[in-house]
Amino acid sequence: MNEAFGKQLQEKLKTIQYTLLKVGKSTQDAEDILLETCFVTRIPKFFNKVNHQFPGYTQ
Repeated sequence: MNEAFGKQLQEKLKTIQYTLLKVGKSTQDAEDILLETCFVTRIPKFFNKVNHQFPGYTQ
């Protein structure tokens, strides 16, 4: 991962976590929401990459 992108992503995630805490989510809930959000946004990109590298691959 590009270092500048990673730093920018980390800043955005901190902002989202702060907002979740501010609206009343627990620390654990805020962390879970952030992890799920990152996971959901990365998985489709991963499978698209796999499908391009291995055209016969099915999900």
